[in-house]
Amino acid sequence: MLYFCLVITLMGRRRLMAHDPISALKNKTYVDSTQFMIPKNKSFAGKGEVRAVGFGYPIDSGGISIDKDTVRIDLFFNEYDCHKKTSTGWNGKYVIFWQH
Repeated sequence: MLYFCLVITLMGRRRLMAHDPISALKNKTYVDSTQFMIPKNKSFAGKGEVRAVGFGYPIDSGGISIDKDTVRIDLFFNEYDCHKKTSTGWNGKYVIFWQH
């Protein structure tokens, strides 16, 4: 457990079951969120320092970098049952809204 950590909460809109043709035609979305914890006062946190809340697999590679008002998420996990490396689904560049 990280005692001195920064919690990064990401929120976004997702499409409802995009692989389902009926849901794709309806084009409905929902709000989803996730959280990552990294050590405080670091501009980059690698795989051993990132804790993903709610993921079934541990983070295998990549990292989180913070630069002023933006955060870049580039995290992957290894799906052991499928033997493939998969994106967390939250990779990308985000604007930071600081909360204390």
